[in-house]
Amino acid sequence: MEKITDILFARLETENGKKLGHVFDFRSAGEPEYGLKSRERTIDAIVYGTTGLWEVLGLKKPNVKTIAWSSVKKVEPGKIIIADEQLEE
Repeated sequence: MEKITDILFARLETENGKKLGHVFDFRSAGEPEYGLKSRERTIDAIVYGTTGLWEVLGLKKPNVKTIAWSSVKKVEPGKIIIADEQLEE
């Protein structure tokens, strides 16, 4: 992975193929870095979820969740795969 933006909006799914939504953002400890490039920043969590027309129009709150980056098993072009056991049922 070259840049974090390479996986922004990627599909997020489990090892068994269950689709969870798309990646909207990432969380990292520490203060925000404005205009700085950091090669050492660690991702702590993925913000993901689903959106529909009502959310895009601002008429409904999006269904957004987070999952620890340590759950990631594989990163592929356009897709992030996480461990099945990391999901709360």
